[in-house]
Amino acid sequence: MRVQKLLLGPFGFLLGRLFSRRTLGATFGRVFGAQTQPSDAELDDYWRLIAESDGPAVMHRLIRYMPERVRQRERWVTAMQRCNVPLRVIDGAADPISGAHMVARYRELIPTPDTVLLEGIGHYPQVEAPERVLEHYFDFRARLAAVEGGS
Repeated sequence: MRVQKLLLGPFGFLLGRLFSRRTLGATFGRVFGAQTQPSDAELDDYWRLIAESDGPAVMHRLIRYMPERVRQRERWVTAMQRCNVPLRVIDGAADPISGAHMVARYRELIPTPDTVLLEGIGHYPQVEAPERVLEHYFDFRARLAAVEGGS
């Protein structure tokens, strides 16, 4: 996203300081599903969490995970490919950041991938569809328990 790139630039510290509740309200909904947009009350709650301890002033530091992802990609992907710990990805298909396209790539890279793609859900499936996320999580846990109990 453009804002993320700007935050990583030399003037990112200024951009973070300009971030406000109004800015959040104008942009945050873009990563949610069309039918699961946050309410004004929820946006107020998100803003309170972001603004705590002058959070906007450090946004340019928090975004540093972006270049780290690039630097650590091979190491992290290899770890997931060789991992013996059962993994399940539960993701929102409508997420423009890491949605259906990310799940498709995950399925290409990970042997025997276990993925759930929630149609119409965006970047925050745990907020947008908590019951569905829990349902798929509990199914995953039940399957693991059945395998452990049968061995």
